[in-house]
Amino acid sequence: MKHTGKCILAVILILSFGCTRPRYFTNYYTGEYTGLDTLINIEGYYCFESIDTSKTIYCIMLHNDGLFINVHTDQSDDSLKSYFEGAWPYPGFCGTYYLDKDTLKTQAILDNGFLYGVYVIFRNFLISTNGELSFIKEYMLENRDFKPKTYLNPPTFFH
Repeated sequence: MKHTGKCILAVILILSFGCTRPRYFTNYYTGEYTGLDTLINIEGYYCFESIDTSKTIYCIMLHNDGLFINVHTDQSDDSLKSYFEGAWPYPGFCGTYYLDKDTLKTQAILDNGFLYGVYVIFRNFLISTNGELSFIKEYMLENRDFKPKTYLNPPTFFH
């Protein structure tokens, strides 16, 4: 995918500054093939709608090399394609993932600015035997004020 180089650069730049590297970011990018494309469809992106009244939608595009791009939005249609098809800078965030049996575990750096801090946000997804992706949970280890969202399953998949 054409975003991989830009996403790698963004992750490396964020991690290269010692003062902004959150201590809980442990899944560093290796560029190795993950085999995710044999478990789920990654030729598009998934959108999960939040359960709360904010109607926030969490969308994620996964790459075979352990990188992903995600965005929070209030749109759930094909207009999101511009976010994932070369628009830079991304309105979302880049991060890394790894597979742990049937669970997809993601890490992304959430930079709230100098005054509010830099955190790692974790999201876990279940991969079913029939190739469906389901949201499990989101959390932060270092931010006690963080209020995790819960998202509806199944997600909408856009090609």
